[in-house]
Amino acid sequence: MKSISWLENFVQKGLSPDMTILLDLPVSEGLKRAAKRSEPDRFESEQQSFFEDVRNVYLQRAAEDEIRFKVIDASQNIKGVEAQIHTHLKTIVD
Repeated sequence: MKSISWLENFVQKGLSPDMTILLDLPVSEGLKRAAKRSEPDRFESEQQSFFEDVRNVYLQRAAEDEIRFKVIDASQNIKGVEAQIHTHLKTIVD
């Protein structure tokens, strides 16, 4: 988790978004979706455990900063995902 935080700080140079929308999906489902889209690239060819670790770090970050991070259940259909995103965006746009 430290390396993700370090990279974020390095890239953003002290700036931080008001909201981060995290589209969460079980790794196995995400890999199935990616396989339907195209042949796996170098990144997508990583072991499932790698993706589980990445997912867990982001979910941990979201749990530690619930004001900034909005976790969206991306296992729903597209309309359900859009509705969740719209709900969160309304809070900062209205």
